[in-house]
Parts: sequence; structure tokens; C-alpha cells
Amino acid sequence: MGSQNSTTRVDPSLILIDSDILIDVSRDVPEAVESLQRIIDEDEPAIIFKLSEPISDLALDLLRRFRLTHGLLLPDSLIAASALIHEVPFVSKNTKHFRFIEELTLLPYPF
Repeated sequence: MGSQNSTTRVDPSLILIDSDILIDVSRDVPEAVESLQRIIDEDEPAIIFKLSEPISDLALDLLRRFRLTHGLLLPDSLIAASALIHEVPFVSKNTKHFRFIEELTLLPYPF
């Protein structure tokens, strides 16, 4: 999958948004609010991905591969694994936590 540039068009209903952005939205940070408003479709409910065995297995694999070399932590490995298992692009303010996972489609923020 790999990283995509800002001109890539993605179905906004299929973007996994990191909690760091949602926390900023709850705090009314303008950049986060405006970014989220650009992709939200009022007629489509948000989808919440539940943890599953395949996500957990992939998260453990990511930890084995990147914990020592890149400092990947369990919460970030679960988030990345969720995006990979569900085959959706991912956006986070903390791209440094994820950019080394080549299979992950990491979108630029703000979007």
C-alpha cells in the first residue's frame, strides 16, 4: 500500500482516524475540526472497528518487527494493524509512529 500524497482521492467513509485527531476535535482545535468536517458525511454513520484475533495477531507481528528498531508501542501497533486488516488508509498527527510500516497507507494531516 505505502504512503499516498495529498492529491490521492480516497473514499472518506473508509479512512481510519487516529484518536489524537479526535481528541483535538473534542477540544475544538480548528485544524482538526476543519479536517474532520471535510470528510464527514452526515448521512453515513462512523464505523468502529472492534479488536479481533487477526488484528491482534498482526499487531504482535508489527511489534516483533518494529519495537526495538523504531520504538513501536502496543497501542500504535493495534491501530496500524486495524487499518491493515480492514484495508483502509490511516491518518494521524503522529506520522513518525507509523511511517516505517511500509504496508500502511498513511495519509497526510491535515487532510
